[in-house]
Amino acid sequence: KQRLEELNARTPFNVGHNPSLEKVIKHYLKNRRSSMAKLMALSDYYFPMFEQELDKHNLPLEIKYLAIVESALQPKAKSKVGAGGLWQFMPYTARGDFGLRVDSYVDERFDPERATEAACKYMRQLYRIFGDWHMALAAYNTGPGNVKRAIRRCGSTNFWGIYNCLPKETRNYVPQYIAISYMMNFHWDHAIQPQEWAFHMPSDTLHLKGFVNLKVLSSLAGFSLDTFRVLNPHILGNSIPSDVDKIIVRIPKDKFAFFSENRLKILDSASYFGTRKVVVFLWGRSTPRLDFEC
Repeated sequence: KQRLEELNARTPFNVGHNPSLEKVIKHYLKNRRSSMAKLMALSDYYFPMFEQELDKHNLPLEIKYLAIVESALQPKAKSKVGAGGLWQFMPYTARGDFGLRVDSYVDERFDPERATEAACKYMRQLYRIFGDWHMALAAYNTGPGNVKRAIRRCGSTNFWGIYNCLPKETRNYVPQYIAISYMMNFHWDHAIQPQEWAFHMPSDTLHLKGFVNLKVLSSLAGFSLDTFRVLNPHILGNSIPSDVDKIIVRIPKDKFAFFSENRLKILDSASYFGTRKVVVFLWGRSTPRLDFEC
């Protein structure tokens, strides 16, 4: 109770103590210790990016914990109903409301930066509607229409007041969020520590346009296609289709200088390899060196 009071004092979320919330926290402490330790390691990788975007949209930094509830910080997480990514957007919401590309080649719900930007915009919209962060969280889960109906049925404008009028999943959703916030802030008090620090690969961004064979691009730039996939979970296939006007991809930072020096040759080869041109290149000790085309 004392720790929840401390959490309440330093967050704009009204964190109160009640039996439902205490039950969820005790469940996490008893049954989710191992998974929380892994999530703490992943948070070291994702939270700085979340915080930067949240600050840009003037949102509480504590909203970063919502991605744990939504996806367990797995950028390619998919639900049974088709929601995807760190912030679990449905395809029609991602495309129609936030302009994310979602098709068989590119799914920007899986792009951590693009998805986080969309989540911030959505959360800002929901807070403008309800003026309460817990209500905004509930609406993020079940939709603003269901929350408005719960308000009418229960005659209250706060989460715990409409608790019994919400779908079962949403009744658990906000307590889960508070429990995660509690665990992430007070894990040392319960002898829970990250199992291992998440591996972070520094990267630089490229703007690509038109068809690109990603296997050729990564090979000529000196890294593996698997590495490309780790840095670009939103790219679903082995190529970028020809109808792409502009897409941002990431490559390892330590390969960027080599790529910049040979940008035109690499992109020209990756754009036509296997179709209209034959490319001849020589392999160096650590990275391939494009030699000439014929």
